[in-house]
This record gives sequence, structure tokens and C-alpha cells, in this order.
Amino acid sequence: MIDQGYLGPLEDLLEKEGTFGHRQHVDLAWRYLHLTDQLKAEAWMREAIRHVAFRHGAADKYHETRTIAWIKLVAIHVHRSDAASFDEFIANNSDLLNTQLLDHFYSDEVIQGAIARQNWVEPDVAPLPYSGTLRSV
Repeated sequence: MIDQGYLGPLEDLLEKEGTFGHRQHVDLAWRYLHLTDQLKAEAWMREAIRHVAFRHGAADKYHETRTIAWIKLVAIHVHRSDAASFDEFIANNSDLLNTQLLDHFYSDEVIQGAIARQNWVEPDVAPLPYSGTLRSV
């Protein structure tokens, strides 16, 4: 059974923002990382993006490696931040709004491949920094 804990923050964000672009993805990751540990946040993010994609008839748009890499990058910044709000957090970490950030870690060949779409693939250009926040509840 899928943990439905991801739905409340997702629905709140969708209602508030009315859209689900890159900034909203980062916001949702920030919210999840403040509600639970990184491993569960990754699982919630996976389900949230699949949920939204399915609702919009684009279930095939989900990309596992992009999803997990992004939440790992957000986690690194969350771990180092004491921001009380997402707006404060993103003002101090605006590099997370750069949609090309994964290019520092992945080659086009790897990130655009079918394997990376379906499964987590480690970066092939440079390793992702470790956030130190992994734990399971």
C-alpha cells in the first residue's frame, strides 16, 4: 500500500500555486524534507509527480533519475539552511531554480536514456554532494 502522506502538501501547493512547474517541484521537495526524512521524502516526491502526471494524462512523463536527483539536491541545501519559509529558502538558494543544474552531474546520454527514466542512475559526470540527512523512520 502506498503511503498517502504526500497528498496533503501536494494538494496545498497545487491550490496555492495553480501550477506545477520547476519552482513548485522544488517547493514540494522542501515541504516534504521538513515533514519527514529524506528517504520517505524521495518516495513521496515520486508518488506526487506520478499523481500529477496521471491527472494530466501524461503518466509517461515521469523520470525517476531526475526526480530523485532533484530531491537529493534540495536536501543538501535544506540540511545547510535554517530558513523558516520556502521563499526565504529559495532566496538563499536560487541556484535550485536553474533547470539545467543536473547538467553538472549527468551527461545528456545518461540522463536522457531509457534506463534513467525508469530507474535511479548515479551521475556519470560528477557525484552529487552528500547531504548527510538520509535516515529511515
